[in-house]
Amino acid sequence: MKTRAWLTASVKCVISVGLIYWFFPRQGLADYSQRLFLDAPLMLLLAVGAIIVSIVLASWRWLMILQTSRTTIHSSLAFRLVYIGVFFNQFFPSSVGGDVVRLWYLRKTGIPIGKALNGLLLDRVIATLSLSIMVIIALPLIFSLSSNPLITGVNIFAVSAVLLLSAALMVCDRLPGLKNKIETLRPLAKDSRRILLAPLLMLKLQIPSLLSQLLFALTVYFLARGMNINLSLLHSLLLVPPAILATIIPVSFAGWGVREGAMIVMLGLVDISQEQAFSLSVAFGIVVLIASLPGGLIWLVGAQAEPET
Repeated sequence: MKTRAWLTASVKCVISVGLIYWFFPRQGLADYSQRLFLDAPLMLLLAVGAIIVSIVLASWRWLMILQTSRTTIHSSLAFRLVYIGVFFNQFFPSSVGGDVVRLWYLRKTGIPIGKALNGLLLDRVIATLSLSIMVIIALPLIFSLSSNPLITGVNIFAVSAVLLLSAALMVCDRLPGLKNKIETLRPLAKDSRRILLAPLLMLKLQIPSLLSQLLFALTVYFLARGMNINLSLLHSLLLVPPAILATIIPVSFAGWGVREGAMIVMLGLVDISQEQAFSLSVAFGIVVLIASLPGGLIWLVGAQAEPET
């Protein structure tokens, strides 16, 4: 099992390195980096601040999901665990590496592993649904800008896959092929139906989730301003979410390489050059890494994962 895990991680690393090498601009990257990190520190600080606020919003969303599934933890603990998870996501081959760490801490509080896992899965689903909503909003613009049906088709396929996955979670305890696992899946299906079929609750969950995704797009806008790249706020809000949605495909190390390719394609629709889009994507990855560092400090000090009384 360990050999397989190491092999999978190695393959993802190779894919990330290969994609980054393929998209790496032969010129311009150093110039854009200097503009951001040396000449525009305010834009850099705003970008880091936007990511930190998005982490706060993500912890709020997760806390509400746990409360809905009758799992109670303190809000400060939820924030610390989400921050630790974001930190570990930067260093695990899979974007769910941080979720594994959160699951381990929740087990330390005495929360049953089934409930903890269900909360994490639903948190992922709600976050991905919010991204899908933003992609749906962006589809008319993508369709008007691109003469390539493949670009529109890929976005529609990605959104459809997310919606189908959400539907599958709600009926996973009723699927014929999973009869022998019904008892295991029933709590997940019940929690999924309780959340996904409740309009008011979904609205409450989507508020922090959509705001968090909007902050990712705003981060890219701040970076573009700092690098003197002509990317409007509207185009950032509409074209960055599809690029981020692409990173959920588990084929690369923490989304590196895939994100760069997706950013080049999406921002290329509004005449952002490959060098500029690549530089923006790498800067975004670095900013997320910088913003996640406090999560590493929280982990080193100790999350103090105690159940709420």
